[in-house]
Amino acid sequence: MPGLISGTQLQANIITRKKDNAMLIPHVYVINGNKVLVQKDKKTDTVTITTGIVSDEWIEVLTGLTTNDKIVKQK
Repeated sequence: MPGLISGTQLQANIITRKKDNAMLIPHVYVINGNKVLVQKDKKTDTVTITTGIVSDEWIEVLTGLTTNDKIVKQK
C-alpha cells in the first residue's frame, strides 16, 4: 500500500456539537450575520434571526423563521 503522495489534499469534518431537530439554512441566505429575506406572496421582507451553531455551509436558526417561511437569496 503506497504512502501519502506529495501535493494531495485531505478534508476532514470534525463534529464538535450535535443537535436533533435543528432548523438549518445555507449560510449564503444570511445577510450581515443575522438577517434573511423572506418571500410572502409577491412581497419580500427582511427578517432578523437568532442564530445558533454555525458551520462552513450551514447556520442554525433559533428564532425568527418557521418551517413554512420561504427564504430567498439577496441579489
